[in-house]
Amino acid sequence: IRILREELRVTVQRINLFEKVKIPETRENIRKIQIFLGDLQTAEVVRGKIAKAKLEKRREVS
Repeated sequence: IRILREELRVTVQRINLFEKVKIPETRENIRKIQIFLGDLQTAEVVRGKIAKAKLEKRREVS
């Protein structure tokens, strides 16, 4: 019974670690990655629009 109690204690500690530390950290990391990817996508769209405007301007000049 003592061994079972100790194993239960260790298991509860691991569960608490995941519930209180690892899962929230992972969610925060996912949120940061999503923001970063969104920023990259926005920058890519802006660069595309600028490039398109430059091409159109060159065509008008030619």
